[in-house]
Amino acid sequence: MGPKSKRTWLLVSTDKNWKICKKRCLFGLNTTPGRVRSMLVGDRFVTYIVSKGFVDYGKVTATLFRGKSRIWADRFYPFRFRIDIDRSKHVLVNDLSIIDRISFVRNKKKWGLYFISGVRQIPEEDYQLLVLSMKRGKYFVHTMDLPGEKKSSNSFQNKIATLMTHAGFVVTDNNNNRPGPDIVVEDPENRTKFIIQCKKAERNEKRIGLNHLIYEYAERLREGGLIELS
Repeated sequence: MGPKSKRTWLLVSTDKNWKICKKRCLFGLNTTPGRVRSMLVGDRFVTYIVSKGFVDYGKVTATLFRGKSRIWADRFYPFRFRIDIDRSKHVLVNDLSIIDRISFVRNKKKWGLYFISGVRQIPEEDYQLLVLSMKRGKYFVHTMDLPGEKKSSNSFQNKIATLMTHAGFVVTDNNNNRPGPDIVVEDPENRTKFIIQCKKAERNEKRIGLNHLIYEYAERLREGGLIELS
């Protein structure tokens, strides 16, 4: 690879810190690994938010420098470089929905270990896959609570399936026992599929767990694969 070749990178951040990065067009590191010193203006990146997924992509506009003022609340992050984030419309890509297709994640069972460092270089094909997925993604998660209902019961699930049928949707799967989505319905007009997961919301439940589940099911439906999980 020649000295002027453009590289592709993964930036790892928290949701709170990334909001500051986007506002300032700046990314910061607590330490500076040697590989970051090879970063060039024009290099491209995708951003991964911890416990959330892949959210943005863009280009490097200024290489590594040492900052003098505090910007982020949790740490100083003195080693910084400037970025330009693509503002075209794109969506979050949930990590569990795409991990199996990312080549630099070799150990799929311990994939989280690959998303610890602040910056790492990634293959061009992985960059293209992630950007394309953000541009084409059409998965949205909406949760609601229905007071007085026992969400984990089969009777409640059957009521939801009946309601969707009366609303004009086609119930393609109403699954009470098998692994996989509880209910899958299809809009007969535009062939859009919807996943309904009937799940009792516990007070201490981490919502991201349910979101991960929904995105995993959605990816399997999109690819026409098996709905059941092994």
